Amino acid sequence: MERLDGFVAGSLLQRLRSNGAQGVPACASFRGAVLFADISGYTALAEALCSQGPDGVERLGKALDLALRNHVRAVRATNGEIACFAGDAFIAYWPADDGNIPRALGKAHDCAAALHAAPGLQNAPSTEAQPTLHIGVSAGDIWAARLGSEARLQLLLAGPAVRQACTAAVRAAAGTTVVAPEAGPFVAAVPDDAHQAWRDAAVTEADVPPPQHSAGQVPRRVQDYAGEGYAKWIPDRRTICALFARIDGLDDRAPDALSRHQAIVTSLNVALRPYTGSSGTLLLDDKGLVFTLCLGMPYDTHADDVVRAVRAGLAIRSELSRVGVHCAIGIASGAGICMPLGGPERRHYWSVGRFMHVAARLMEAAGDGVLCTEEIADRVRRIASLSPERPLTLKGIRWPIRSFRVNEALLLNEHTESLYGREDEQATIGQCLAAFEQGRGTVLSIVGEAGLGKTALVEYLRQTAARHLLPARGGRLRGDCSRLFGMATGVRGAAGRFAIDAI
Repeated sequence: MERLDGFVAGSLLQRLRSNGAQGVPACASFRGAVLFADISGYTALAEALCSQGPDGVERLGKALDLALRNHVRAVRATNGEIACFAGDAFIAYWPADDGNIPRALGKAHDCAAALHAAPGLQNAPSTEAQPTLHIGVSAGDIWAARLGSEARLQLLLAGPAVRQACTAAVRAAAGTTVVAPEAGPFVAAVPDDAHQAWRDAAVTEADVPPPQHSAGQVPRRVQDYAGEGYAKWIPDRRTICALFARIDGLDDRAPDALSRHQAIVTSLNVALRPYTGSSGTLLLDDKGLVFTLCLGMPYDTHADDVVRAVRAGLAIRSELSRVGVHCAIGIASGAGICMPLGGPERRHYWSVGRFMHVAARLMEAAGDGVLCTEEIADRVRRIASLSPERPLTLKGIRWPIRSFRVNEALLLNEHTESLYGREDEQATIGQCLAAFEQGRGTVLSIVGEAGLGKTALVEYLRQTAARHLLPARGGRLRGDCSRLFGMATGVRGAAGRFAIDAI
């Protein structure tokens, strides 16, 4: 049966819960060692396998899952915890709550050696170089934050030691480990018998309290799968649209770091609410502070996910600019699979496919703006202003990518939009309006999960009423519909109930 606790960094969450009430933003500063590991050559491998079609994508997912399983074992064997995953990369940490930073650094160094020795990605074609890890290690000050709300939680590991480890990994050649220069004093203080010392003082699994988590921190697809009691996971093949956003201008060392980061997460949630029920993932890695969102995942799939992703990107940029922060966004889509990666002790549920690294590379090239692929641009020309960019040669990607800059959303005639797949609901709305024309008022309630199209039905009602020359101002709006005739942006995508009375 699927273990739900593995989807949460339990020790990190427990540390943050001790610094504040549950559901309230909180942060913690502590010292320790950090390791950032990334797979060198993964993008080229993904290009080769994904070109083979859906079976190649599934091979890539299974290979990455197996590699991350081995990585999780190596981290756990040295009493560390993986704070977050970043696709083919991850960040692990070893706290030095006893003040012995050299011993924590010794654990991280031993983990790096074990990671290099562990089996990696085994599905590389014979003509390609076998992907290997490049690892950065550092030690010193760490800053962690619990952001958002309990239902839309973001756990962030940051601080100087994390940034230094990520920078060191960028300098590391494939198959090697680089220790950040800032960790030099701690390296010099590591005694010759440090490795044996930490092994003798190793904490057994029985000594570690089970992580506490709420249902909102585990993907619903995983909860359902675990509830059914399945012993083996079957990957979901889907069309996914990925959005990567690098957020610039934040300093986790500032006195107001917690409130600033919480404002960013709040702005992201406001921007995403009309388009998806997902909260995405926020993490600090070698590219900076990066927010990642995938549309098309189970329970969050729509026929217009590409349009939603572009609109979400523009909304993210607008909302972040309100709080004085700039961002670079890349958007790409394609065939992928959704599955847990790593574990079972520590894992994450994510999507795998070529589109992921294309979106990440576009983000790096976007500057202050939004870039999308040509395939995305072809599907959003009606709703967005686009300008072509020069073909981009992106690292690890075989052919130049034709990209387009998304400038702004276009104002469209509302009558050009149509509603599909809701014939029964449209008939009910028609009956209610017909009854109103005959002098009989009614109450219409629309209830559903996030992303099922409640706002689209409300907009259909508004347009139909306008065509019948029925004045909206004569009615009363209740609940979440208080802004219905102002585009209903406060309703779209939010699960709940609303009613329209005496239209």
